[in-house]
Amino acid sequence: MTPETTDEHFRLQLEKEHAEAKERFEERKARSKDKAQARKSEKEELGEAKRQQELREQFYKENGYKRYTNSRGKVLWLLPEEYEWRMRAKKDRAHRHAKYTSLANASENRQRMVWIGLVLIAVVIGLALLR
Repeated sequence: MTPETTDEHFRLQLEKEHAEAKERFEERKARSKDKAQARKSEKEELGEAKRQQELREQFYKENGYKRYTNSRGKVLWLLPEEYEWRMRAKKDRAHRHAKYTSLANASENRQRMVWIGLVLIAVVIGLALLR
């Protein structure tokens, strides 16, 4: 190979690398532009959702709705009658649950007392055997 053909070959390789670099840059620039547009769109959607939520809350308050958080943590807006009904049901459930909880606790306390008594008897017997 002559130096001229080597130079031409090397120059072709450099031009190919240049074209690839330019193409990569254009792709990167397009991706960046797409991401920026997506962020802008998402921000606009969040702003719209927030505005709608504020309008919803204002409407509910104007119409006498009550804010209620259910057992799963979801916030609901209920009519005053439904709110009172749910609160009454919740109170009744808590009362029934407390009754059964206190029975279970009494049973657990009896069991603990039996174990404590057995341990004390074992300690007394152990001390008596050591004398």
